[in-house]
Amino acid sequence: MSESEARAVDLPFPTDGALIGERPGRVRLACGPLRRARTPADDAPSLYAPDFFLDDETPWLHANAWRDVDARDVVDAIAPALAVDRPDRAPWDVAFRDALDAIARGEIEKLVPVVFAEGTLSPPPDPAAFVERALRHVADAPAQIPYGRWRDGSGVVGTTPEVLFRLDADGTIETMALAGTASPADAAGLLDDAKQRHEHDVVLSFIRDALEGLGADVDVGATDVLRLPHLAHLRTPVRARASRTPSFDAIVRALHPTPALGGQPSAGALARLRELDRDVRRGRFGAPFGILHPDGRALCVVAIRNIAWRGDRVRIGAGAGLVAGSRAEDEWRELERKIASVASVFGS
Repeated sequence: MSESEARAVDLPFPTDGALIGERPGRVRLACGPLRRARTPADDAPSLYAPDFFLDDETPWLHANAWRDVDARDVVDAIAPALAVDRPDRAPWDVAFRDALDAIARGEIEKLVPVVFAEGTLSPPPDPAAFVERALRHVADAPAQIPYGRWRDGSGVVGTTPEVLFRLDADGTIETMALAGTASPADAAGLLDDAKQRHEHDVVLSFIRDALEGLGADVDVGATDVLRLPHLAHLRTPVRARASRTPSFDAIVRALHPTPALGGQPSAGALARLRELDRDVRRGRFGAPFGILHPDGRALCVVAIRNIAWRGDRVRIGAGAGLVAGSRAEDEWRELERKIASVASVFGS
């Protein structure tokens, strides 16, 4: 434990703070005030929290102090009552038709539009309540990683199954292809589902090419099924090692967004997502969220499966990957399952 962590260990739960679960059962808790910066700190861990399109000029957060604690000891709070409406399907239907038309014309291979369900909280939450729910959930589903950022009556807390990358001090990069979704009841058929395998393979091919573009030797593991309490996904682990370790920023920009959150080819998909963003403001949903240590170790996750709030208003987002052969009803059911899974974690 560093000197700053030792000083911070007796602090109360921060009202301006952030967290990320670097190891199972352990949480890095950043205590504010958190200050935005263009670059990471040289002598302390720094959080990385940009917007989805990486337009933020100050994506780094410097903490006043850090706590590295057992997840069971962080908080004990009661979540507020959560009421979430069904998302508006009409804009998504337009995005679905436009995406499938573009895929049929050969302009893109995959696109991941998002929808948001909105609702209310009673009373407005103490962020500790959502953190407590997230940590309780990952205790039962350790494949998911808790993360969050909050201040001034607003914030985001989530439990993501998707790691954008881990970077070890020796330069080893670990990542994953996580794409293809089913209900737990249908999980056994995921490996044999042609549409889901195609969606997954698009993501895996992108990751391999991106890492090789960084000069890394890439080792692709075996594809399996990640079974979560409410959903199941196809998952393939990937390891890479370059002769010269790429910077944190270089790895982010090579990998984000993978076709699991953006689309393929990346440039065309991102242009379409920017157009959709005029109507459906996604903010930091699906963005990278990470921590970088002074010795080069890092963890960066994909900010999905989260609840965002401002005052007593709440928002839960979800995306579905559209490829040739996607069916509107199937994709909409997937979106509703993802939103319901988050609502069940955080109180509804």
